[in-house]
Amino acid sequence: MIYYNISTMANKEYIDKNRRWLEEKSREEGVEPLDKGIYYKVIKKGSGGGSTLIFDIELLGVS
Repeated sequence: MIYYNISTMANKEYIDKNRRWLEEKSREEGVEPLDKGIYYKVIKKGSGGGSTLIFDIELLGVS
């Protein structure tokens, strides 16, 4: 007989759901990949006249 931990199963479903969401988001226009499965999307690009230390980005997640 095999016993399943309900918490483990729920956690797996949660992880799978989030991976599917991230995969969908990664296909959106303007989304760029970084190392280690991180994706980003520039929300507003500056004109170069201001500080180069502030970025307006949306961090989508880590796979």
